[in-house]
Amino acid sequence: MAITLGTAGHVDHGKSSLVQALTGINPDRWEEEQRRQMTLDLGFAWFSTPAGHSVNLVDVPGHERLIKNMLAGVTGFDGVLFVVAADEGMQPQSHEHLQILNQLGIEHGLIIISKIDLVDAEWLEFISGDIQAQFAATSLANAPIVPVSARTGAGMAQLLQALDQLISQLPARTIQKQHPHLPIDRVFSIDGFGTVVTGTLRDGNLSVGMEIEILPQQLRGRIRGLQSQQISYVSVQAGMRVAVNLSGIERQSLKRGDVLTLPQTFEPTNLLDVLIETTTAAPSLSHNQPLQLYLGSAELSCTLALLDCDTLPAKQQAFGQLRLQHPTIAQRGDRGILRRASPAATVAGIRVLDAHPQRHRRMRPAVIEQLQQLANGLPHEILLQHIQQQCLTWQELQQRSGFDSPTALAALNIGCNNGLISIVSATMATLTASSLITSTAYWSQLQANLRQILAEYHAMWPLRTAMPREELRKRMGLAANSFNQILNALAAQPWLSVEATQIKLTEHQAQPSPGQQAQIQALLGLWQSNPALPPSREQWPKLDPELWRYLLQTEQLIQIGAEVYFLPKQYHQMHTWVLEQLAAGQSISLAQARDAWQTSRKYAQAMLEHCDQLRITRRVGDLRVAY
Repeated sequence: MAITLGTAGHVDHGKSSLVQALTGINPDRWEEEQRRQMTLDLGFAWFSTPAGHSVNLVDVPGHERLIKNMLAGVTGFDGVLFVVAADEGMQPQSHEHLQILNQLGIEHGLIIISKIDLVDAEWLEFISGDIQAQFAATSLANAPIVPVSARTGAGMAQLLQALDQLISQLPARTIQKQHPHLPIDRVFSIDGFGTVVTGTLRDGNLSVGMEIEILPQQLRGRIRGLQSQQISYVSVQAGMRVAVNLSGIERQSLKRGDVLTLPQTFEPTNLLDVLIETTTAAPSLSHNQPLQLYLGSAELSCTLALLDCDTLPAKQQAFGQLRLQHPTIAQRGDRGILRRASPAATVAGIRVLDAHPQRHRRMRPAVIEQLQQLANGLPHEILLQHIQQQCLTWQELQQRSGFDSPTALAALNIGCNNGLISIVSATMATLTASSLITSTAYWSQLQANLRQILAEYHAMWPLRTAMPREELRKRMGLAANSFNQILNALAAQPWLSVEATQIKLTEHQAQPSPGQQAQIQALLGLWQSNPALPPSREQWPKLDPELWRYLLQTEQLIQIGAEVYFLPKQYHQMHTWVLEQLAAGQSISLAQARDAWQTSRKYAQAMLEHCDQLRITRRVGDLRVAY
């Protein structure tokens, strides 16, 4: 299993020196970093522990002005090496880094007291106790303390042993989420190879040759090559630090904070429902306050809408909605950090509850109850919240829930068995990624809505035999795929009649009134007097357009051209004659057709052109032959 650990701590506390001592690699990539002896951006290195564990190290900057670079690096950490200099102890950025790690829920790590060669044993004992006390109420409360000196090598053997112990205690990384998710933390180009992006692969696998998509820009490309720890791979898996060589995408179109994934896997969002927890020393947050959100490797400007309070003091929780200035990629369960721009400070941590919510009105009990379920509910209750008032495909529902496949399947099974969730067009045994799923309550509501729309349509247009399929879809406000699955599921219902292009309630029968029937008979009488020579437009009586539509829908008249109609019997006789001529290997001239049908040139020509449109015949000179 690939392990990614990151450093944290105040500037000049020895993070980069420690990384170099462990790996032999100087993580300060830039000349300015090496000249100033201060990490300005993310650095990367790797090594193997005595027990053979392969470890990627991400070295983050410690300076206050570079916190945003530090936050971009925290994505994908399995654990942290928190470095505190023995001669200085906890400093301002030590505290801020600790707050950030605590808000992100990072529980696994080591507290490394560096530069122990600069202090005596008594001071080291004192500073160790102080550090332990300051970590006590955080997610790293149980992290072991390891004193070291990167300069003299003191404690390095014990550090390696502690690292192996830490790695053995890390929870097994799940790779059940099939779709790869790579937050990009670095973009560059190499002569002869082109664009390269790097990051820690959160979920899924990547392979050479795979078509990928960069979000939120929706750029498509292919993977030309993959590397991890400067070794080329055909495929890589979740947890690995990877460099991805891309074809088809220009370096200038990419930036830190973008996400590499598969096409049509994630949908960018501008709105996030979140659970907010303010830091210990944070100033009160207020409704509609502008903030910076750090999520994945992205930095995003946003506005905070507090949904259940007007202000949020330090060390408190609340539900909120983040309205982003630019779209991003997020999943339920993602953690992020909120910072104030001026004066710069980390003010809160967030946990994403819904990455694709509706825009909420504030102080609404129903909204708060829904968010409480998303924050604390059982898996099947969380699935239900995402489909209370909508249909989602199984793939979309898994994506929005943030669950791995086994958890999502188990939750779906419980929801179905409890009668809370309905699989519209399948069963648990036949479930596919495109199967439509909704709440049982909404499924009943959908059916009632469909019946009501059809009933209203039939009442408004009693002479129309059915409602056009596309018109019904638009009235219901459904996507084509969802609508088709719903109709397929309802096709066997005795109250509904579903045809290729139209739909009706089974009970509906188009029936003209006695007065309308008399008008119809008078009109048809004009055709019946000489079926082969129907009346011209000037001879038609004035008729309601709905009656004309009814005559065509019920095939009492058949239209073959502009203002050219025949009775069904006459039409079928002419149609059959054409088929018989072609079956005998005969071509057809306009004059032959006119004489055979005992009609005029105008109507014979209209019928032959109609046969051309039906691809029964085709015109060759003045003749028609089989198509």
